[in-house]
Amino acid sequence: MDITDTLKESVNYFSLDHMLVYLFLLIMLVVGFLVGRANKDINEYALGGRSFATITLVITFLATAVGGGSTLGIATQIYADGIIMIVAGSGYFISYLLMAKLVAPKMERFEGCITLGDVMGQLYGERSRTVTAIIGFLFSILIVASQSLALGYVFESLLGMKRNTGIAIGGLTVVAYSALGGIKSVVITDVIQF
Repeated sequence: MDITDTLKESVNYFSLDHMLVYLFLLIMLVVGFLVGRANKDINEYALGGRSFATITLVITFLATAVGGGSTLGIATQIYADGIIMIVAGSGYFISYLLMAKLVAPKMERFEGCITLGDVMGQLYGERSRTVTAIIGFLFSILIVASQSLALGYVFESLLGMKRNTGIAIGGLTVVAYSALGGIKSVVITDVIQF
């Protein structure tokens, strides 16, 4: 194998595919920063001033819940296990409908609560609030780690980048606009991604 073969096999980080991904990440970063600049206090940073329309929250939920893993995973399971997986998969939709009908109306008593820890603290005391916070923190770390790894695999398979480079580029972009812009940045970028 000579040097020309090596150069042909090397990745062109400035191809059209790469540039489109970079452009998308840059747009998400800029939108996240611009939207987040309007935050005046912790209420706006953490809750968006409670000013989101219902359709915006629905789109954000769908952009989060319906992704490549859920759609491709279900398609794979239907192919492997047959049509019965459609029936089994409908359990998700039924569970959401049941939560909307049975659980959501009972949430009024927790109106002042911001986090699940606040709810647990109100129900079971301060110790449960702390335990909930620790479990939530550990769960979040695991979710972010798995999503970062998946992002690295996407960069690797679609763009030919090294997995660690993809994790760094994608992860830093998401962390930057989320940390600096707060929930408004996350919601608006979710709407754009949807």
